[in-house]
Amino acid sequence: WNATRFALMNIGEASFEGAPTPATDAEKWILAQLDRVTAEAGEHFASYRFDLLAQCLYEFAWNEFCDWFVELAKPALNGGDAEAAASTRHTLLFVLERLLCLLHPLTPFVTEELWQQVAPVAGLKGESIAVARYPEAQPEKIDEASIAYVGRIKQMLFGGFTKCLY
Repeated sequence: WNATRFALMNIGEASFEGAPTPATDAEKWILAQLDRVTAEAGEHFASYRFDLLAQCLYEFAWNEFCDWFVELAKPALNGGDAEAAASTRHTLLFVLERLLCLLHPLTPFVTEELWQQVAPVAGLKGESIAVARYPEAQPEKIDEASIAYVGRIKQMLFGGFTKCLY
């Protein structure tokens, strides 16, 4: 809920359509992670492992999107590079919309409510997320270099933080 508020608050009057062209490493990373979790979700649906489906989507939503991408997006959104800010806004909206579609079979009422707020800004057609196309994985778009790069940043930040605690 709060991630949707954050996205809509930072997008303002802008509207976007289609897939974004990432301008920052954080965007490349979250789009790669989105493709990875979309592929994983498809495998869990195919094997009827709804427990694993819920777990992978939960971890992506909280650990990757809400915890890390929202924070990594703030410098671009508030910085002086207009191209990076616009691209980050587009990526934020794109990933949020896809995440809502991925989560919809598990949490239909919450995702429908949020999608109704996101759809007009994202230029989405249709009256309901229930008739929206379910995301398909694009494994060829998974940028392993971006995943590794942001992984090192996360380790540096998190590793440094835990050392301060002891």
